[in-house]
Amino acid sequence: MKQEELLRAYIEKILNLQDEQLSEAHLKKVAFELGLDENAYEELKQVYEQHLIRGNTFAEHKNWEEAIEEYRHAIDLNPMKTEGLLAQSKAYESFWKESGKRLHKEEALFYAKRALQFDPDLKEAVESIGRIQDRAEKRTGSMRLLAVVLIGLLAALSLITYNALRFSEIPPPEPYTALDAEDAKEAEEQDFSDLKVPIRF
Repeated sequence: MKQEELLRAYIEKILNLQDEQLSEAHLKKVAFELGLDENAYEELKQVYEQHLIRGNTFAEHKNWEEAIEEYRHAIDLNPMKTEGLLAQSKAYESFWKESGKRLHKEEALFYAKRALQFDPDLKEAVESIGRIQDRAEKRTGSMRLLAVVLIGLLAALSLITYNALRFSEIPPPEPYTALDAEDAKEAEEQDFSDLKVPIRF
């Protein structure tokens, strides 16, 4: 089996075991069972570190999608290392702050909780979970406040419209119309000859 095929087989095996509590010794055993030797296993650890470094670089430049992809590759190689899990959680949290997408928030929580599974005393994971939940509650509170304000504005607008319509029931004055033929004839027949207009010099 070529090195690439061995690596693919290793990742596939690890992915199938992710629900189990894995240890470093367990990962090493899986690698050796697939035919990887000590040197190849050390190379896997280096590849993990390279993905982590690239992920950190992308995260520094706020390129969250690329960072998440790199961290995912690192996690595939070693799903129990809390460093990669926390980095993934932080990347998703930052992405969520920018995008507002609920999926990103859920992923951030998932990876922080997964890190806690491997290290229950991991302070960073606990802080991350608290921060995400606080922000989610504030966002929900802000949305509720906005909804209340909008409902109030709509109610006020409805009241103004109702009053405007109620007072507009007084009929408007008749519009100006040109004299009809009879009125025009009557005006012509009037004698204005005895009308005297004083002229002053």
